[in-house]
Amino acid sequence: MEKTKSDYSRSSSRAPSIWAFILIAVGVIWLLGQAGILTSANFAVLGRMWPIVLVAFGFDLLFGRQRGLSMLIGLFTVVLLVILMIIGPSIGLASNAELVTDAFSEPIGDATRADIYLSGAVGETTVSPLSDSNDLITVDTAHYGTVSFDVSGESRKAVTLGYEWSTTINFDFFGWFGDTLNQEAYTRIGLTPNLPLDLQVNGSVGRIDLDLTELTITDLTISGGVGEVVVNMPTSGERYTVAINGGVGRTAVDAEDAAPFEMRTSVGVGEFVLDLPDDAPVRLEFNGGLGGLNAPGWLDQTSGDDNNSGTWESAAYAGADEAVRFDLVINGGVGGITVR
Repeated sequence: MEKTKSDYSRSSSRAPSIWAFILIAVGVIWLLGQAGILTSANFAVLGRMWPIVLVAFGFDLLFGRQRGLSMLIGLFTVVLLVILMIIGPSIGLASNAELVTDAFSEPIGDATRADIYLSGAVGETTVSPLSDSNDLITVDTAHYGTVSFDVSGESRKAVTLGYEWSTTINFDFFGWFGDTLNQEAYTRIGLTPNLPLDLQVNGSVGRIDLDLTELTITDLTISGGVGEVVVNMPTSGERYTVAINGGVGRTAVDAEDAAPFEMRTSVGVGEFVLDLPDDAPVRLEFNGGLGGLNAPGWLDQTSGDDNNSGTWESAAYAGADEAVRFDLVINGGVGGITVR
């Protein structure tokens, strides 16, 4: 029987099949695996979480005929699987992975300053000042895979703490609940407040909590990851530089009592909040993203005509010495940006 025009109209307006999203998910995950972004641990999580696909098919059979709902079900399933694969190892969802605890330390020795590099941590990461200690750094960590702790230099020490998945983890398609489900990875770092430090945190998965209030920071860099980032800035010391390259998750920077700094931020996906000292000498350059800028009343807009881009300055900025100024450049991403 020849189809009528209304038949073609109904066919063309039908919501996309959930199979299309599953195929997209397979392709994306495959590409991320080939690129080395997803490791055996991430695929082990997929091996445990695959029944989510069956649940999605069930919802699609029940509700998918409603226009647009099938697309939402498929999109939510893809996003959920990718997120679980990324954060799963940090909460023990890689069922055949072994949680290992390690401790490291390095004395100050003859050092007069130090560079600290942290890369690839999974789970909650905390940094806080040491008290009554002759150590430059102490590390207490529970992790999956392998961890490396390397130190070089004498008067200026360089300390590198890195994580990687180097073991093969077998798939466990039917082991939905495993012995490691409630075991969480973490990294707890103590740093000396007695030396100037450059601190760099790269590519962590999980919450990052940096209590830098008593530390002497000369340069701070935080680069992309997945999870919330909370930073309490140093309250004393000379003006220093800050670079924050956004990842996925909320970022909160508390600088209400902070020493002056120069900051360049590229916001990723998630809310960005910056607390500054009231009426401080501040200049803010904002290059708009999708969330816009919410600026405090004590900052006057000196260029631009809306909250999507422009320059703001406080009344105290023009007459302040450069050494006490806060110079900020914020490049917007996806999410609201609040300066207060």
